[in-house]
Amino acid sequence: GPSGALAYAGRAGTGFSAREATSLRRKLDARASEQPAISGVPAKESLGVRWARPELVVEVEFAEWTSGGLLRQASFVGVREDKPAAEVRKEHVERATLDVAGVTLSHPDKVLFHEIGVTKRELARYYERVAEHLLPHLLERPLVLVRCPHGTEQACFYQKEASVGFPAGMRTVPVQHEDGIVNYALVDTIEQVIGLVQLGVLEIHTWGSLADDVERPDRIVIDLDPGPGVLWSSVSEAALLIRDGLEGLGLAAFVKTTGSKGLHVVTPIVRDGDWGSVKEVTRAFCAAVAAADPTRFTINPLKSHRAGRVFIDYVRNSRGATAVAAYSSRSRPGATVSVPVRWDEVEAGVRSDRYDIRSVPRRLASLSEDPWEGYEAARRPVEERLRNMLGLL
Repeated sequence: GPSGALAYAGRAGTGFSAREATSLRRKLDARASEQPAISGVPAKESLGVRWARPELVVEVEFAEWTSGGLLRQASFVGVREDKPAAEVRKEHVERATLDVAGVTLSHPDKVLFHEIGVTKRELARYYERVAEHLLPHLLERPLVLVRCPHGTEQACFYQKEASVGFPAGMRTVPVQHEDGIVNYALVDTIEQVIGLVQLGVLEIHTWGSLADDVERPDRIVIDLDPGPGVLWSSVSEAALLIRDGLEGLGLAAFVKTTGSKGLHVVTPIVRDGDWGSVKEVTRAFCAAVAAADPTRFTINPLKSHRAGRVFIDYVRNSRGATAVAAYSSRSRPGATVSVPVRWDEVEAGVRSDRYDIRSVPRRLASLSEDPWEGYEAARRPVEERLRNMLGLL
């Protein structure tokens, strides 16, 4: 504070991985204290708090100081072993900020993708440019986020719980799991997506169901993941074989790159089945595809079975499983993006890492129509006839 004494400045509840949180907890437990070393803590903030001696210095990143002298959107960066606690003073340096779509980014020139120098500013601008294409793939879907507070050079972590530390106004949907309720984030606007960039989110993954009824999926996702030694042509051929098989069952098939190693084949379905029934159908279908050429394809997830084969992953159709959203960046070298493509592009050998945040806007500007044109009209029920064709009845 102004007098040099310690003063309450808010809290940072995000930014650390599970490992960092465990390490920090051990250090704080070793410094446990019965009384706070600061004054002015709001009553609601002190409920249930365990105090510690002020000996540990951490660095936090934040958007700005509020008029009340608190940090806004504070996020943990790391422990400062190099700085004695006695030297800590309130920061008075004017912070560089930038507004993108009305959202304030702190440290806009912070590099997130170190291999090619992509900054927070550039990632936010990317999402602003592709907003009309991205948002339909996010709206009303529970999100699981990959956060990389220090960029791709350091550890990233998955985050499901979104009840604390997220952009103002962002809705959540509570979902009951065996170990308790998780409040998943829901995105309504591109401003909220850019707010996620401010938090260091480099990947956005979505459930295969909608928030108004999370128990009934509205799509099937089949993930094609090449094992060691697999030629890309085998991945393309697997996708085309799956497309033909789905169409033979009366279902539509759309495809996108994952921005990583493989392809996603996506089928829109009517929400008339639960997770168990949809997963059962998908497993039976994928098993039949793999059985057509077991030397090249497998549904067995064990690494010993995947060498030289394309792994046809049906497990993404399990309750709580997610798939990277179309037009989301990936936390990988090159700032690659998961991109919907046409089937003739798959036939021509388009690779999973073909597009990145710099090339996607150019691609979209050159297209005469959406590669997934007709997706909504293609929804079909997973009915008894289909189950009978797969030998499930």
